[in-house]
Formats: sequence, C-alpha cells, structure tokens
Amino acid sequence: VQSGLAIVDLARDVLGTLERLRAPGAARIRSDAHDHLDRLVGPGMLARVGTSRVSDLQRWVKGIRYRLDHLAGRVDRDLAGMNEVLPVEHRLAQRLAEYPNGAEPENLRKIAFSIEELRIAIFAQDLGVAQQVSSVRLLRELG
Repeated sequence: VQSGLAIVDLARDVLGTLERLRAPGAARIRSDAHDHLDRLVGPGMLARVGTSRVSDLQRWVKGIRYRLDHLAGRVDRDLAGMNEVLPVEHRLAQRLAEYPNGAEPENLRKIAFSIEELRIAIFAQDLGVAQQVSSVRLLRELG
C-alpha cells in the first residue's frame, strides 16, 4: 500500500509538470506522456503489474518525470523516440484486441512490460533498464 501511495504522489508531481509544459513543439510529447501516465497509474495499477513489479512501476513513472525534466533543447530527439516506441505500442494494442479483457496470453503481458523498459531506454536511460530491449525485437515478437 505504501508503494502505491508513493506512486500516486509521483504521478501527481508528473501531472503538475505536464501542466507547466508549454514549450513550442511539445504538444505531442505532452499528450504522449499524459497517455503513458494514464496507462500506468490508476485503479488496479498494482494488480496489473503484480507485487514483484511495483518497484518497476515506480521507476516507469519516474521515467516520465525524467523525460519531461530533461526535455529542454531535446524536443526533436524526444519526437524521434516516440516514432520508435509508438508503432510497438500500436501493434501490442492490436494484438491485445484479439482477446477478451483479462484473457490475454502471458507473453503479451510480458511484452507490455518490455515496452515500458523500451520507454526507459529511450527517454530515461539514466534510471537504468531491467532488461535489454529493442523496438525491432518487440515488433518481431508481436508478429
């Protein structure tokens, strides 16, 4: 429970940063970061990741904050990172749509966690990744 509250507090901090982000050309980045935060934090977040990944969840949310905190002068680089990760996320969404909610196979859940690690590798590498991952490999796994 304590970890969950820390994650919610961190998410609130990220939302504050998003509200202040008005840099030219950052609208797509702000939208992507907001959508990402919404996917990670909310009702059922701890059940979705499981107790073994709570610290990963916290690191993933910290990754969003890191990304936003280090955006200055790097908008083009961030947009290039989005161009790498978004096709993988869209392909995962297509694959997940093939199954009733909650009935997706374990390998797709693992790929979803790998996508979070890909986002850390692209946007917040200094926080460290739990596994080596690439968009090419994930797209190949998604078929």
